[in-house]
Amino acid sequence: MSVLKVRHCIVIWAVLGVGLIVPLSGKIEDPDLWWHITTGRLIVQSHTIPTHDPFSYTAAGKEWIPHEWLSEIAFYGVYHRFGLAGIVWLRSLLVFLFTWSLYALVKRRIGDPVISAVVAVVLSLATWCFWTERPQLFSYVLLVTLLRLVDRWKPCPELVLSTAEGLSRKAREGVRSVLCVSSREPANSPPTSTAAAGTVGRT
Repeated sequence: MSVLKVRHCIVIWAVLGVGLIVPLSGKIEDPDLWWHITTGRLIVQSHTIPTHDPFSYTAAGKEWIPHEWLSEIAFYGVYHRFGLAGIVWLRSLLVFLFTWSLYALVKRRIGDPVISAVVAVVLSLATWCFWTERPQLFSYVLLVTLLRLVDRWKPCPELVLSTAEGLSRKAREGVRSVLCVSSREPANSPPTSTAAAGTVGRT
């Protein structure tokens, strides 16, 4: 087996082990899971998002904004079809997607698959205490997906800065910093936007 294949195996097992196997070994402990499942069931059965509290005794009928409604529909759908085992698998899948997305993001910058896997696993483990059956797991996946999209975005510095002329000096400096970071080239990429970043720094 070549060295490259060995390195790829290390990456796969590291990401799979942390992102999929570890969450599968945990128990369901979040007390809010039943609230999310019940809210999802209410939305699915009524075909509408509630605006007033139908559950509470002391605040029945009060205005209520279920801001996690989409993830609650997902929780209810999985529970209704697969039971609690499905919830455990959903949790593991979301953590795996989060860890793998971190790996893809870091690898685009670093290039080395093994180092990228180590960094991704460390970052993923930093959120260990939040690996529960809550809507925030969807947020983690979507956040890293957003970062990957931003990392691939090649802004036009002159256009962005022209739209920021009405901002304060500190705000404009913040825009310049974001442009410089987003203009940094990933590993093994041609320096197409580095010159643009330098131009922004001189304006």
